[in-house]
Amino acid sequence: MKKGVLILIFFLLMTVACGKDTNSKSNDVTIISAKENQKIISDPLPENNNKNSEVRKFDLEVSKGIDYEIVTEVYNYKRIKIKYPQIINWDERDKQNKVNEIVKEEAYGGLNNFSQDGLNEYSLDLDYRITWKSNNLISIQYSGIGNSDGTAHPNHEFYTTNIDINKGIKVKLGDLINIDENFVKKFKEGKLQSTITEQRYILDEYTSQEWVDRLTNSDSKESEISCYLTEDSLGISVPVSHAVGDHAEFEIKYQDIINNIKAEQELWKGIPLK
Repeated sequence: MKKGVLILIFFLLMTVACGKDTNSKSNDVTIISAKENQKIISDPLPENNNKNSEVRKFDLEVSKGIDYEIVTEVYNYKRIKIKYPQIINWDERDKQNKVNEIVKEEAYGGLNNFSQDGLNEYSLDLDYRITWKSNNLISIQYSGIGNSDGTAHPNHEFYTTNIDINKGIKVKLGDLINIDENFVKKFKEGKLQSTITEQRYILDEYTSQEWVDRLTNSDSKESEISCYLTEDSLGISVPVSHAVGDHAEFEIKYQDIINNIKAEQELWKGIPLK
C-alpha cells in the first residue's frame, strides 16, 4: 500500500514539473515573437525595383550630382506597415547615421503615442515620396490610410519631414521662409494639389494674422501643418475635415514668393528659385 502511495506521489510531482517546464517554454516563445514583430525589417529594396512607381521615377530624376543613394526600408508590426527611406553609400558616415535616425523617428515616431493595446487594434499602411533631395536638404512626404478598430471610418494620413543633412537637424517652414501677411496671401493663392475643390474652405477659416501664427508654428509636434519642397514649388499641407479628405496640400511657385525666401540659407543651394 505504502509503495503504491509513493508511486502515486512521484507521478504527481513529475506531472507538475513537466507542466511548469512547458509553460516556461511557451512564455519564452511569446516574448521572442513579440520582439521579432517589433524589429525593423532591414532588407533594403533598390528604388529601381519599383519601376511602375511614379514616385521612385521622380526620385531618380532629381538624384543627379547627389553624394549618396536612397533605399527603402519597412517597419512591420501586425497590421502596421510603414515604408521609409534610408541613405546609403555616403562618405560622411556619421552624418548618414544621424539623418537616418531622424528619418526613422519621424516615419513611425507617432506610434509612440499608442499603448500596446492601441497598437494591436490599429492598422496603418504608409508609403513615402521624396519630393526633393540635394547635398544640403532632403524633403519627404508620407501618406497612407490609418484605422483603429471600432472607429467610424479610416483616416487619410499625411505628414512631411525636411532635414538639413549636413547639420543633421529637422527643418521647419520658418527656417526657409519669412512668414508674414504677404506670404499668407501667396499661400492662399497656391495651387490645390487635390481635385476636391471644397478643400479650399480651410483658407477662409482663419484671419491673415492667424495664418501667420499657424504657419510660424508649422512642422512642430504641436502642429498638424507641415511643409515640403519640390523642384519648383513650396508645398504646405494643412488639416481639413474628414468629409473632404483629412488633409489638403497647396503649392506655391518659388518665383511667386521670392521676396519671402531666406535665400542666404545654404539649404536653398541647388534649388532653382527663378
